[in-house]
Amino acid sequence: RERCPALAPIVVYRVPLQDRLGDCSAVWDERGRLTRFNIRVASNISWDAQWQVLIHEWAHALAWREGNETCDDHGPEWGLALSHVYTEAE
Repeated sequence: RERCPALAPIVVYRVPLQDRLGDCSAVWDERGRLTRFNIRVASNISWDAQWQVLIHEWAHALAWREGNETCDDHGPEWGLALSHVYTEAE
């Protein structure tokens, strides 16, 4: 959290997922302001896989910017964020 802060706090959940390994979603308040990111990581996969998924999803939160309001894009900003998270996770 200290090495790779996003625009809003990140809350991580480990939950059994059947259709995906993880996801990242932005949460807004009633005024339309970003309040947090929720990251879900499948708890029914190995610890190593969970770590890799967490890094992948954390990069989505880091890449989120006003005007680019999606957590599911794998574009250049996400690639740079992923590189940053991997570097800092070591």
